[in-house]
Amino acid sequence: MLRGYDTHIDEKIGTAAAQLVANLCVQHGLQPVVAPGFYAVSGEKYECDIVLETNEYIFFLEVKKKTLTRASFSGDVLEILTDLKSMFESQIQSGRHELCLRQNGALY
Repeated sequence: MLRGYDTHIDEKIGTAAAQLVANLCVQHGLQPVVAPGFYAVSGEKYECDIVLETNEYIFFLEVKKKTLTRASFSGDVLEILTDLKSMFESQIQSGRHELCLRQNGALY
């Protein structure tokens, strides 16, 4: 319904959700390196909602706003997989960030 009023509503909600998670990280003593943002490595552009860096680990967080449909809650396996598609895509995206970091030693 909101999409009829604002064609960019999904992007705005996603950005606000990522900012909310980044703010919660800060409240709990974690300082995001990127929140949300873009970076480039070897001329290739990437986007990650939130990057957290500690002395030992780097965390890539992708925030999703997708909810499960009624069909998924009813146990329809195909609907569950369809609803979880964005989760799988975020795992691929996080994997790309890790690969980029391992190959280049840094995120710029």
